[in-house]
Amino acid sequence: MRDAIGLTLLFSATALLALVYYRTVPSIKHLRQRLPNRMSVASLVALVLIGLWFWWFWQSGSNLRLFIGTLFNFLIFESFFFILLRWIRSNTLAVILSAIAVVGFVWLQREIGGNLVYNLTFMTATLGATTLLVRMEYLRTKFLAIVAGLWVIYDILSVAFIYPQIYRIADRPQTSFIFPAVAVGQVTLGSGDFMFLVLMTTALYRDRGLRWALIHIGLQAVALFVTILVKPRDILWPYLTIMVPIFLLVLLLSRRKRVAE
Repeated sequence: MRDAIGLTLLFSATALLALVYYRTVPSIKHLRQRLPNRMSVASLVALVLIGLWFWWFWQSGSNLRLFIGTLFNFLIFESFFFILLRWIRSNTLAVILSAIAVVGFVWLQREIGGNLVYNLTFMTATLGATTLLVRMEYLRTKFLAIVAGLWVIYDILSVAFIYPQIYRIADRPQTSFIFPAVAVGQVTLGSGDFMFLVLMTTALYRDRGLRWALIHIGLQAVALFVTILVKPRDILWPYLTIMVPIFLLVLLLSRRKRVAE
């Protein structure tokens, strides 16, 4: 019960934090002004940092853990960069400060590790890229529903055929870049589920408003809590099969409510 409550709270907190993050990130107009389609000093600095990352990856033996870790830390870089644009006028300074933040995360991952550090890593990584996709309207709600539906199929196939060959259920799961999941005690939830939670919640907030986004968070939290309690621990479950129908239900209800009004 305690683990179920803990994971549900982290799940809900990530969605609420995503709403705060989305409301704080600059507007579309401001982002388009700050992120022009041309080379700039900030772009050069970012490219150099990315190049150093991949050079480090190459020199370290090209192992899978380092590659996945690089991807997640790049997402963390984006999370810090987009929020810093709210208060810092220099893109170059925002890039440098974001890189410093990533160095701090890398140090925590290498020197401390553990579920707490990786939980923080995976939760932070969900904020930046997802917000950009929704804020800049690159990802429309209908298209998100299609992508989520296709990902459900992938999730089912992965749980049925891939994960059983890679992972073994443990009494005390230890997350890492090889096992990218948020863990509380004996229960875990994949980082991809957190990513889709943020995408769905922010898309609903953009298109339907704060009330429906909060309703969505509440329903998702209740569903997760109940699922953890009723699902046997020795069974892997593709949780998007529960998340996506809830998202579609809230989307449908909000649309009907708008038509009725």
